[in-house]
Amino acid sequence: MFEFSVTEQPNSIEELFAKKFEKLNKYPMNNETSEIFVKLILSKDSQYEIPDNEKPFLYKMLENRISVVHDYEVDDRVLLFLSFTCPSAGVGVMYCWYLQYEARKRGVDKITFEIFADIFGSGFPSEDSLHKLWDEQKVKRQEMGSDNLLDYPKAGLSLYKDYKDDTI
Repeated sequence: MFEFSVTEQPNSIEELFAKKFEKLNKYPMNNETSEIFVKLILSKDSQYEIPDNEKPFLYKMLENRISVVHDYEVDDRVLLFLSFTCPSAGVGVMYCWYLQYEARKRGVDKITFEIFADIFGSGFPSEDSLHKLWDEQKVKRQEMGSDNLLDYPKAGLSLYKDYKDDTI
């Protein structure tokens, strides 16, 4: 568990979370997930206009979090895939921050499903490794604050495209 002070450091999410996520072992998708993945990759020119009242909880949560906390966009196919494959909101948040890391690293403003497929071309982390990484990003809670490093956007400022490190 990290000291709460890491939530004030602009590179904490990058160093303590995103780089670890990047190094996780990746595993091939099961048949059902592969089928969805292929259908989404082949539907590049399709528009998925899902009415708000029909969007699954995780889809809405990911969509809102990305638009409010992050400085990249994703296409609807990425949201559909993640809302199907993420077993919890916490795992969804982890993917949001990892995609922020990849957007900065690749110099892109939008993670299309094609970029997403390239990022995860060798597979996805296991649920066990994601659970372990979730536990490792915990911070010592202060008062009524969150104990999740990933809930402190200030700790991820180094991942935003316009971030300049003033210490150099």
